Amino acid sequence: LSTSEGGDIRRGITTGKNEFFYLDVDKIKHWGIEKEFFKPVIKSPKDSSGIRLKAEDLQFYAFLCHKDKSDLKGTNALRYIKWGESQKTKEGQVWSEVETVKGRKNWYELPERSPGLLLLPRIIGKSPRCILNTCEAQVDDDLFEISGDDEDALKGLGIYLNSGISFLQRELIGRANLGDGALKIEGIDWERILVPKKENLLKLEKDAGKAFEKLCKRDVADIQAESKKKDRIEFEKAILESLELPTELAEQILAAVVGLVEE
Repeated sequence: LSTSEGGDIRRGITTGKNEFFYLDVDKIKHWGIEKEFFKPVIKSPKDSSGIRLKAEDLQFYAFLCHKDKSDLKGTNALRYIKWGESQKTKEGQVWSEVETVKGRKNWYELPERSPGLLLLPRIIGKSPRCILNTCEAQVDDDLFEISGDDEDALKGLGIYLNSGISFLQRELIGRANLGDGALKIEGIDWERILVPKKENLLKLEKDAGKAFEKLCKRDVADIQAESKKKDRIEFEKAILESLELPTELAEQILAAVVGLVEE
């Protein structure tokens, strides 16, 4: 999985102090933080139960301020920043001096960057999927983002990364050191995923796009239930046909994924 196949992978934002940077509706209202200083954020794959992320799925916002305090006079955002500077950790260290934030130009300033379209989790459970970040939410470091200049190839990659072939590889490369059957997959692991060449990704969108849209309209079940759903099997067959592989492998691949998850 690399730039040459349609996308560039990177880890989501590490805030360094979630208590400050992640806002809920109540905190925004309490401080009256201006709308220009926050955007929706996905903190975990559990925030969404489907493939296509919706803004209404998200309960938190990221505090995003790219101005110096001298340019914030009279704003509620500045009041909030000053409040943050008055807070201390359990060890008595003020938030603005915590190691994870003090090296920034402004401790309260997260990196300014465009969110990736495709989101892959660091921790995978029994409901494997690649989330489509069509609402352009900010992304926590519990996920990896994939972005790229070729939008069509990126869409094809999103389709492929939601297929049984991709799921099978995830189960084989994942680090089985977590409880309850969960796997950890770091960026270096995701880069080992084999994906089709760009021309095949473009063909995937054409051949399997309609079947994929059906999956995007519903929640994704755990892999055992998912493997038996008619629309899932139709989608897997469309993927295999587009890649010029025998369509009868569809149910066998899903069964293999189920077996690995159960193990």
